[in-house]
Amino acid sequence: MQKDGEIFTIVYNGQQIKVQPYTYQNRSLFAIGLPNKQLIILKSEKLDGTEFWTSMPQGEQKLAEHIGKLIDDKFSTKQQTLF
Repeated sequence: MQKDGEIFTIVYNGQQIKVQPYTYQNRSLFAIGLPNKQLIILKSEKLDGTEFWTSMPQGEQKLAEHIGKLIDDKFSTKQQTLF
């Protein structure tokens, strides 16, 4: 696993949360620094081609989906400001 960019922050439940992007085997992973735990999330793809966020280790699916959407929103907003 290799760091892939600078740490950035998202707002989750009213708190600034640090997110560190990583790359592992050509996949983007995100280490999430929550107050009470560390979480790794990544975007995966179902057999029908739809994408979803999941956690490593498994068991934090709802949290991964919620934080993943915040990450998607952050990147889409960042892309819009570049043009």
